[in-house]
Amino acid sequence: MYSIILSGFQHARPLSFPLFARWWVRLLTVLAVGGVNFFAHLGALEVTLMEARNFVAAREMAAGGSWLLPTMNGELRLAKPPLPTWAVAAVLRLSPGTTDPGLLRLPAAGMTLLLVLFFWGLARELTRNAPAEAQAPGRTAWLATLVLGSSLLIITVGREGQWDIFSTSLAVGSLWLLTRGWNRPGPAYASFLGGGVLLGAVVLSKGPVSLYAVVLPFVAAYASRWQPGGLERLRLHWPEALAATGVALAIGARGPCMWGCTCLLRPWLRLPQK
Repeated sequence: MYSIILSGFQHARPLSFPLFARWWVRLLTVLAVGGVNFFAHLGALEVTLMEARNFVAAREMAAGGSWLLPTMNGELRLAKPPLPTWAVAAVLRLSPGTTDPGLLRLPAAGMTLLLVLFFWGLARELTRNAPAEAQAPGRTAWLATLVLGSSLLIITVGREGQWDIFSTSLAVGSLWLLTRGWNRPGPAYASFLGGGVLLGAVVLSKGPVSLYAVVLPFVAAYASRWQPGGLERLRLHWPEALAATGVALAIGARGPCMWGCTCLLRPWLRLPQK
């Protein structure tokens, strides 16, 4: 019986929906799924303890605190890189005095939507030469994106004002641009430099956690047999990859250097008090 079922699948004609083959229809479906899952009733949930800490740090920053050295209750908060705090503080500057958790969660929800779009681009690059692409170009990446955008973990994390989603989204975005550059036959400095900027932003969002949890495992897998020709492409584009690394270090090293100097000079600095 199993052989009959398998034979039926092998000889079945794939379903064809010409409307969903258009790129703008696919984009609208992804945006619709993301809009409903990440933004609808965003302020309905109670604020968690971690969210409260993040919002307090952003509120102090927007109220006149240092935008370079985040504080919480008047004390330095060097354990948390500042980029996500900047995003929430910008929302507070645009809507002074707001206590609506839905508004304060907008940056995290926006980064979650960006994560889905970045993943779409990454999946498109990885499946560009897949056998199914000849019959339905881009369908595999599009369907994978819809699955990601409707997964419970992404929805849960994306609807809370936590900082992990920032680093994960930016890490996936950097991988998309790097893979886009690796897949080009000639020089692709624009893609690599863009990837380097996002890698630096990853460090400013959550430190180096996403680098060794997301980026390095992907690069190792890309260079393995899982991606045919991946190692050769890595060797071909090593100058661009080196430039991207330099950009990432220039952006990402800003935080640790400033925090280290702050710790050394703290006795002579006038820092906010409780």
